[in-house]
Amino acid sequence: MKKIFSRRPISGTGHDDIDREDLAFEIQAILADLETSPVNPLGPSKDRVFIDETAYARCLTCYRVCSHRAVALNQDHPPRISDHACFACQACVSNCPAQAITASGMTNEDLTTPAPKGKSLVFACRRSAVLAAGPLPRNIALVPIPCACRISQDLILKALVKGADKVMVMGCHKGNCQSGQGSDLARKIVESVLSMPGIPKDKVAWQPISATEPQTFARILSKKSNPRMRRP
Repeated sequence: MKKIFSRRPISGTGHDDIDREDLAFEIQAILADLETSPVNPLGPSKDRVFIDETAYARCLTCYRVCSHRAVALNQDHPPRISDHACFACQACVSNCPAQAITASGMTNEDLTTPAPKGKSLVFACRRSAVLAAGPLPRNIALVPIPCACRISQDLILKALVKGADKVMVMGCHKGNCQSGQGSDLARKIVESVLSMPGIPKDKVAWQPISATEPQTFARILSKKSNPRMRRP
């Protein structure tokens, strides 16, 4: 049988020459592995994410945006979220154009409830900004979110409509997000809101911060320093 030679690996280790049958077998094995959802090493998240089968729009946005490969596709049925692979970052929730994906206890209405008029609302990643938070000024309301990518245009606008003086989104620094692109998605959402007509530039901001930056967190929110909110 004709041998196939390559200067770099096609599949497997690539150390030996392989024939067409072996190559086909290895390709099938790789494809099977790619189609299998990985397992969250921390175990199933307590924040369950659900897909409403009556509302989903077959756009596959959830499949493309999930960096954990927790969304499984079914040919004749709606996508399914694997509880064992899901990190509950909720990027699928905030990016679903049909609003067919929800998370228990974390609707946009739930998240914007602590937005009394005149207060600044800070949506903070649980793994970074929340851990850096100390005592808060009276004009600040902190809202923990599983990842900065939970932010959506609707969430930010709803907070402003409810009376929030300002909205700040705090997530991980670039390259440190457990959800891979979570911080980048959040930054782009903030930029999109700031580009809308009628949205003052000082009303919405993105601020990366790590769990090891409590002094930076305090300085940003301090009444005394009263810094300008960082824009993307």
